[in-house]
Amino acid sequence: MRFLFLLLLLPFMSTVWAQGTTAGQYVQFLAGELHLGDGSASITHEDTGFEAEVSTLPYLGGAVQQPLRDRRFGYGWEAGAFLSWKNDQVSYYAKSGGNGTQVRVNVDNAFWAIETFMGGYLQLKAADRARLYVSGGPLVMFGYAESEDVDDEVTIQSATVIIKDGDSSDYDLSLGWYGRAGAEIRVGKNTWIGASVRYMDVELDLSDSLGDFSIDGEMYLLTVSNRY
Repeated sequence: MRFLFLLLLLPFMSTVWAQGTTAGQYVQFLAGELHLGDGSASITHEDTGFEAEVSTLPYLGGAVQQPLRDRRFGYGWEAGAFLSWKNDQVSYYAKSGGNGTQVRVNVDNAFWAIETFMGGYLQLKAADRARLYVSGGPLVMFGYAESEDVDDEVTIQSATVIIKDGDSSDYDLSLGWYGRAGAEIRVGKNTWIGASVRYMDVELDLSDSLGDFSIDGEMYLLTVSNRY
């Protein structure tokens, strides 16, 4: 837990570490959506498993890319943070016995997540007007989920199972990893715009509320960067 807490602080320490370098930073604003490939939430109650699919999550954040070599072929490190949220009804499914009868339980969930990350990057510049980059490294995510006003009962194998009763909440702090590829073009003296695709993989244990939540998918982001 102490190791994860220290990783959470890494992006906020980036400006301090950058004071010893001479190349200007790329400060990025990022906005987009995470498309979950295996984005599933699961609840196990009295040995009965319920599965749900969560398709997308909105993402807002920022990053700092600090070059250590700032030529046509360059490299450096990056750090940043994201905020994500979801306030929606999630349907959980289970199968009843050998006949495969599927039952559904609707749960109103509110989900919030804060993610920080830090990794290395490689870049290729073209005529000082465009740049391509790839990056990757570890991430730390803090997630919080709340289920509201739910009192559902279903019958499985002639037994009544109460999935939720009233409000409940849970939180978790977990370590994962990410990889990102992006492209930007310069539109002003120090301003760049572009897009990036980011893959991430992390699992949150929110079993008292949303369930065990696997976040595994691609994020599509628009980027606006300024060079300082």
